[in-house]
Amino acid sequence: KTLHTCWLTFNFVSLKKARTMPDLLINTDVCKNNIKRMVEKARKNEVQFRPHFKTHQSVLIGKWFRDAGVDKIAVSSVEMARYFQSDDWEDICIAIPVDVSKLSIYNALTVSVLGLFVESFEVIELLGENLTRVADIYIKTDTGYHRSGVEYSDDKLIHEIIAGIERYPHLHFKGFASHFGHTYHVDGIDEIEEIYKKETSYLIDLRNQYIKQYPGCIVSVGDTPSCAGMYDFGAVDEIRPGNFVFYDLMQYKLGVCCLNDIAVAMKCSIIGKNENLQQLVLHGGAVHFSKESIQLKGKTVYGIPVMKTNSGWKKISEDAVLFSLSQEHGLVSVDRSFIGERGYGEDIYILPVHSCLTANLMKYYRTFEGKIISTFNTIENEGEA
Repeated sequence: KTLHTCWLTFNFVSLKKARTMPDLLINTDVCKNNIKRMVEKARKNEVQFRPHFKTHQSVLIGKWFRDAGVDKIAVSSVEMARYFQSDDWEDICIAIPVDVSKLSIYNALTVSVLGLFVESFEVIELLGENLTRVADIYIKTDTGYHRSGVEYSDDKLIHEIIAGIERYPHLHFKGFASHFGHTYHVDGIDEIEEIYKKETSYLIDLRNQYIKQYPGCIVSVGDTPSCAGMYDFGAVDEIRPGNFVFYDLMQYKLGVCCLNDIAVAMKCSIIGKNENLQQLVLHGGAVHFSKESIQLKGKTVYGIPVMKTNSGWKKISEDAVLFSLSQEHGLVSVDRSFIGERGYGEDIYILPVHSCLTANLMKYYRTFEGKIISTFNTIENEGEA
C-alpha cells in the first residue's frame, strides 16, 4: 500500500471512525490563500522558504505547497520525513534535535538533501561514526526560548561542534537554526518584533563569524508569530513557519491573523443545554482540542464558537466562548435566546486555540464538501491510506 494516496480510502472501521463527531473541518480556499501569502512574503524578502509540515501533516496539503512553488520542507520527526519522502519531497530538514536511538531510520531515508539539527558534540560523534548517508548539519541555537539548543554565546561549544563536523566528509555544516517559541506568549506585534530583531541579531553575528570559512552558512528561523507578523526579515536566510497554514486563536490574539484567516474549525454536536447557567454542552473535549488555552477578557478560553457564513466565520457573540473541557465534554457560554434557538444534535463550530495540537489529535480533516483528507497520523493509526 502506498503513502502517496491523498484521500483516505475507507474500510468499515475507518468509515465509522471518520464519521464520528466531532469533525475538524478545513476551508481549503483559506488554507491555500495562507500558503500563497507566506510564499509571496518570503519571495519579496528574498529568503528561502522551508515551511514546517508538523501542523498539517498531510501529503495532499503538501501538494498545495508544491503547487505554490515550494520545494523544501521541515518536519518534526524522522518518521514524518519518511512519510513525506514517499510523496517525492527531496529536500527535508528534520527540525528537532537528532534522536540517535533511530539512526537506522535516518540511514534508510533516500531524500537528496537531508538536514539535521544537533546541539552537542557527542551527537556529532555518533552521527560521524554511524550515519551512512550525507547530511546537512544545522546547529540548533538557543537565543532565548530555553527549550533546546546550544546557548548562542557558548563560543567554545559551537566551535567544537563545527570542528567535529569537519572531521566527517559526509557531514556538512549548514548554519545556525533557532525557534523563537516565546513569541507565542507575548501581548502583540511590538513584542514579537522586539524578540525577532534581538534574537536574529545573535544568529547573524554567529553566521558572520564563520561565513568566510563556510560561504554557504545560513541563518534559519521558524515561528509563525514572527514570520506572519514581520514585514522585513532582515539578514535572515531562511524561514520555517508551520502554524500559519491554518492559524488559530493564539495567532488571532497576537494580532498576526484575522478571524477569517483561520482555516480549521471543529464541528461539535449539542448534547446538553442549561438555560439557567446559559451553557451548551458539546461533544468535544480535551481529546479533540487538547487543553491549550488563552486568556480573553480575564477568562480562560479553549475555543470560540462561530457560525459559518459565505465570507468566513462570524462570532456567535463577543462573549460566547468554550470555557471548560473534560475528556469528551465541552461547555460553551451563550445567551438564553441562542440556547432556545438550538436543538439537541445540532452543530456548533469552534475555532481552536492551537491548531497544531488539534490537528494532531484529530488525525484527519473533512472539507466543506465532505471529503476526508488523510494525514501522517491517519496512516500511522489506520495502517493504510
